[in-house]
Amino acid sequence: MLTPANPSGLPVRRRWGRLALGIGLVVFWVWGTLAVVVTAGDHDEVVAVAAGVDRFELIAQSDLKIVQVGTVGDVDTVPAGDLDDLVGRVAAVDLVSGSLLAPDELVPEGDRVVGAGEAVVGARLRPGEFPPEGVHVGSGILVVVRPAQVAAGGASGVSEVGGWLLSVGDADETTGETSFSVVVPRSDAPTVTAAAADGRVSLVMVGT
Repeated sequence: MLTPANPSGLPVRRRWGRLALGIGLVVFWVWGTLAVVVTAGDHDEVVAVAAGVDRFELIAQSDLKIVQVGTVGDVDTVPAGDLDDLVGRVAAVDLVSGSLLAPDELVPEGDRVVGAGEAVVGARLRPGEFPPEGVHVGSGILVVVRPAQVAAGGASGVSEVGGWLLSVGDADETTGETSFSVVVPRSDAPTVTAAAADGRVSLVMVGT
């Protein structure tokens, strides 16, 4: 059989390499299109913030919503199935409406937070002014305010203020003094602060 000739009279060579390349490109395009379609349909349901929540506020059902998102890579999210467990939790940061909720934006369960009617007071105490053992963050305490000397040489009575322990610092290697942050009712904060500044405060751990 004769090979067809082009107008110049020379034989036409079949360009098998180009044909194979063209087929390969078509296959690649089809595969890429299918991959995009499959990926676009792969969504996860996660929890998002429906209404802004201030730091240390309780989260209500209306503050949250469920949204569908595509692959979020390394972004840490909360699955939609955990929504009911989030109601009543406390926000550790300001939650912005429309943002995805992350687990570290919530105060860990069981942790206490400073309430609206409470205040944080600092005190640096010497050994003997606080229990040597059993000092646990979050535990209930009594702040014992020792009497202050008065001009007449007498003394005012000892008072106790209930509260709880927010944090404990490291003890001084030389003196053993340790810094404490205690949470007390706001109305008692001035008294406790003045006594702590004068070194007239002791802590007693109590059951919660």
